[in-house]
Amino acid sequence: SAWLISPWVGEGAVFQEPRGPQPTSQFELSSIPATVKNLFNLSTFLTNRDRWAGSIDELLLEAPRTDTPLHLPDAPEPARPWLSVRANGGQRIFGLTYDDDDEDEDDNGNEGGVIHDNSHSTSNNASAPLRSHRRS
Repeated sequence: SAWLISPWVGEGAVFQEPRGPQPTSQFELSSIPATVKNLFNLSTFLTNRDRWAGSIDELLLEAPRTDTPLHLPDAPEPARPWLSVRANGGQRIFGLTYDDDDEDEDDNGNEGGVIHDNSHSTSNNASAPLRSHRRS
């Protein structure tokens, strides 16, 4: 499924299938070049796939709606502050534990460490590493 969000689309409009160009046509990624071809009256399609795909130009209004906001409101502040992965080795962060047990940096300034996924374990000690970065 896809969402088409635009002032050029009717409010609350829901479209299931295109009206063509083929009886089996669907809205999908190739609908974009098919729409460009139709909107700009280009002479040919790029491929057979976009020739088959439904064009979203049939969904567009003659003029943009005027009941849409020009600017979105500011995003709310996060519910809790962002914690650095490097903060206090072994600290739980959003269900992950980061163990900074390799304090030595490699020649590029990278440090080793292990991130554990604790979200499915019954204790903080029973977790498998998600990703381990170790110097060779």
